[in-house]
Amino acid sequence: SGQADNGGAALSLAPELSAGGQQDLFVYGAKRLALKKGARITIPLWQSTAALRHLYTLDIPVVRDAQSGSSIRRGQNGNPDPSDRSPQRLAENQVWHQFELSNASAVPWTTGAALIIRDTLPIGQDLLTYTPVGSASLMPVTVAIDMCGGYSEEELSRQPNGLHWNGYDYGLIRKKATITVRNLRKQPSLTRVSVALGGKAEKISDGGTIQLNDHRSDDWSENSGREANNHSDLSWEFTLDAGASKTLICEFGYYQR
Repeated sequence: SGQADNGGAALSLAPELSAGGQQDLFVYGAKRLALKKGARITIPLWQSTAALRHLYTLDIPVVRDAQSGSSIRRGQNGNPDPSDRSPQRLAENQVWHQFELSNASAVPWTTGAALIIRDTLPIGQDLLTYTPVGSASLMPVTVAIDMCGGYSEEELSRQPNGLHWNGYDYGLIRKKATITVRNLRKQPSLTRVSVALGGKAEKISDGGTIQLNDHRSDDWSENSGREANNHSDLSWEFTLDAGASKTLICEFGYYQR
């Protein structure tokens, strides 16, 4: 079990426990225990106070239609979500409230289910992933209902025969992506926005970062003829004041056969 706080870090193992690394695994071990027949026992593994940072995240994975080139969102199994036909559908781009927990203890945190409790009220439950000593991990709390995000695209240009590759001619399509975030909370909110898309991002606003990677098939609903494209990861981090909105811009291009 773990306890999150804004203070320093400390770790205390139960006296009947030991801990150590085994190859690439870290094992918490219990010493020999005597247990009566039919009895049950709960063994606390460790207790730690960890530095905590509240973070509001907007993650937008863009999947592109092979025929129209427009960005689309799909439900399970690649089929359109039936809720898209309803005017009361939930917001597509949800902002999540997450805890960023820093592990400054003496042992790593191994992967396991975690329950978040404030006073006596449970406020979230999710998976706490493996966190080495000196590192940090994100733990989702809940959807931030008082923050919202949006994503739209606008075509800037279309160049025929922009690339001849592997025996085929490709057109180069350039677009501008606009991401909006609005904070309806009464407090400033540390916000992190990420966009993952197929193509090569070239310009980004507000001090954001671009990371180019190799082609990824998940960026396209139909992957045939898309292998010439990069994958781009875009990210921003900023503090959004109470009641404020922010607009982020990125320009990118991709090849279409």
